[in-house]
Amino acid sequence: MRPIAESKRKRETECNGLVIIKAMYYRQSADPIEPVNVTDQLQFFVQNSSLVLPATSKSLLLGFSHVDYRTIGQPEPNRSYANKGKAIFSWLLNHGGKVESTASILSVRYKFKGNVFETSVGDNDSLHIPNKNDLNLGRSNLVS
Repeated sequence: MRPIAESKRKRETECNGLVIIKAMYYRQSADPIEPVNVTDQLQFFVQNSSLVLPATSKSLLLGFSHVDYRTIGQPEPNRSYANKGKAIFSWLLNHGGKVESTASILSVRYKFKGNVFETSVGDNDSLHIPNKNDLNLGRSNLVS
């Protein structure tokens, strides 16, 4: 995944297109878990200076992992989805089906047409970038 992401990053940089500067996937709660850096994963999904992610949990996307895997008994990231599903089901059975109410967030900083933008979406929200409604942080030669 990383070599393809690097190739796309280079191609997008050359055409002043969509370059993911930093993307973090994290759980928003009173007891936060270390954020997961998903910069390469998002750059991998860039097509023709555009990135569209569906309105579904980002943990299901290639290269992502569930940010709560340590707290709900899931196996380490990059294991099969079948094993993750078994671990989640087992955890739910052992905890009466109660899941802690927390929100996972995907936060993205990206460069497009010489400007740097930032946006965040909830775990089950779709992501469309570039987007004119995203926060414009300024020219890319001034902001990184």
